[in-house]
Amino acid sequence: MRRGKIKAIISTVLLVLMLIVLITGIAMYFVKGGIILGIPRYYVTTIHVWCAFILAVFAIVHFILNAKIFKSEWTSQNKKK
Repeated sequence: MRRGKIKAIISTVLLVLMLIVLITGIAMYFVKGGIILGIPRYYVTTIHVWCAFILAVFAIVHFILNAKIFKSEWTSQNKKK
């Protein structure tokens, strides 16, 4: 698989996971009862935590794959000063 396609897949997975973590986090904050979005709070919490963990792993992989781009952007910004 091409490197560009892998980056696109990882970015898409990051976006989906971020939305899940965001929605479950907001729902848990505002709904204090036992049922959130029609799902027991325990399961929503579990989904939230696991998605956040997987998000962190994918974010690290994303950074590693884009380290060269990050470095070039950083050095170009420091040259302007």
